[in-house]
Amino acid sequence: DWDASSPYGFAGPLVSNDAPASFADEALAAAMEVLRGQGCVSCFIRLNPIVNAQWSSSIGTLIEHGQTISIDLSKSEAEHWRDTSHGHRLEISKAMRAGVTVRLDETLETLPHFIRLYNASMDRLRASDYYFLDDAYHYSLAQELGDRLRLFVAEEEGVIIGGAFGKIVDSVVADLIMPVVGLVFGKLDFSNLFVVLGRPPPGTASGRCPSPPGW
Repeated sequence: DWDASSPYGFAGPLVSNDAPASFADEALAAAMEVLRGQGCVSCFIRLNPIVNAQWSSSIGTLIEHGQTISIDLSKSEAEHWRDTSHGHRLEISKAMRAGVTVRLDETLETLPHFIRLYNASMDRLRASDYYFLDDAYHYSLAQELGDRLRLFVAEEEGVIIGGAFGKIVDSVVADLIMPVVGLVFGKLDFSNLFVVLGRPPPGTASGRCPSPPGW
């Protein structure tokens, strides 16, 4: 027996707007039948917080788990600053007074520094082995995504003290950068949802899936 899970991230099912109301249930029921025939005990499906915001299906158990960030890039810098929480504004202002700057590394020359910072953060947070990614993973990610990948780094007196990956997402969320790690702008408007078909996968408690450690 084995369990199935969708890839980590926002990999929710896509349903056409003109699809019959019963389509999602029928498709999931058919998928369950196939998986059961292959010895699958449960299936864990992450839903896209934007595309699947109005998800509705009688198949499986829908669980809300945390929130994600959306950024409206049509807003001005002043509007983003106004929408940023008071606490974050204080932290950003303090960092700016200390001389901290943030820039986009278009050549990914700072990727080795980012990898070291990432692993040090996972050590500090006592993260499970799942979140420790070797150098080959980061470099292959950069190679596969090409110019769709963005690496932002924070520097103080020429020393890199923080970093964040971003990806330019295609299709219905074109022109949005979905942060992989700690971007601070924007309000948290969308729920990070997932569907469990059958029993929850190992590691969940009270219907919740383990979240990746924060930075």
